[in-house]
Amino acid sequence: MIPIFAPSITKMEKRLMLDALDSGWISGAGKYIDLAESLWAAECESRYAITVANGTVALQLLLHTLGVGPGDEVLVPNLTYVATANAVLHVGAIPVFIDVEENSWCMDPDLIEQAIRPQTRAILVTHLQGHPCDVDRIKPLADKYGLALLGDAAQAHFATYKNSPTGGLLDAETFSFHVGKILTCGEGGIITTNNKELAGRLRFLKSHGMDPSRRFFHPEPAFNFRMTNTHAGFLCAQIQRKDEILARRKEIFDIYDELLGDVSCLTKRPVSSDVRLSPWVYTMRLDDKHPIDVESLIKLLYIKKIESRPMYCPLNTLPMFIESKYIASHRDVSRKLAESVFYLPTYHDMKNSDIEYICTTVKSVLLSS
Repeated sequence: MIPIFAPSITKMEKRLMLDALDSGWISGAGKYIDLAESLWAAECESRYAITVANGTVALQLLLHTLGVGPGDEVLVPNLTYVATANAVLHVGAIPVFIDVEENSWCMDPDLIEQAIRPQTRAILVTHLQGHPCDVDRIKPLADKYGLALLGDAAQAHFATYKNSPTGGLLDAETFSFHVGKILTCGEGGIITTNNKELAGRLRFLKSHGMDPSRRFFHPEPAFNFRMTNTHAGFLCAQIQRKDEILARRKEIFDIYDELLGDVSCLTKRPVSSDVRLSPWVYTMRLDDKHPIDVESLIKLLYIKKIESRPMYCPLNTLPMFIESKYIASHRDVSRKLAESVFYLPTYHDMKNSDIEYICTTVKSVLLSS
């Protein structure tokens, strides 16, 4: 089976993890925590980076730290991984779903203002599948209504919007280093921000909220959302290998483009002219008039030992979100994308021969129907 994702592990990852183990600093503090935060802040052109256990708790911690809670609403794209909305639920607030736009697959700025109400506290965008949201159209709305503008950048490592990298675009952004992401440490997350006060509160609340000047004195409820030093060592190696990793992923995208570009029923993911896409997964859209649908295509590819994935279900169709209180304005774009988009194996160590086999098989399956 050619997997959809696989980690790239070299001697450097093993060396830094073993160094963390040998130091005895294997929990939520140590030199690799500090180094990972410093390296990632530099990559994102952000003043602060705060490591946490994973990308989902990064979102939850950020919302909690900003005071979002029961009775509040947060605008969330209707097409995103469920963790984005679950984080809103976990702080007791209500996610209000905004449809996405055709040309970016990110939250549609034209639908935001009509969904803002007195109880709206934040706009939480997703840089979906490596494509940053349209910051210049969304930020004025956040400023106009005094809303926090936050970003789920879990899928958008090293993407840029008008030459500025994700992680430094919004009030705060969160990253995931799950095994399926461009850079990984198995599980892990980071929050980036330029706000000194917010960064300090995030650090305080992620680690039990203990008074730094008085051990075991905890003035308020908090969390244990810390990344371990051993995981951070692995992540530091990945960050330092980023040029190599990105170059190989670009090669993979280029090969897919060349071999699948002439398939008339397939369209590759649109990319805005002012965006540099993060090469996370190679994504295509299948013509809805084709006799084979995406679900069937994925099953047929699996039989041929190729793992592929569909787009996420629109959030307003999931059982916990079907009540009317979760629904905002829609143009049905999320549903259309969910029914027509799929993505193919994309990982650093895949062989060119594997990509060629995948493309030959995709063509064969589509053209034989």
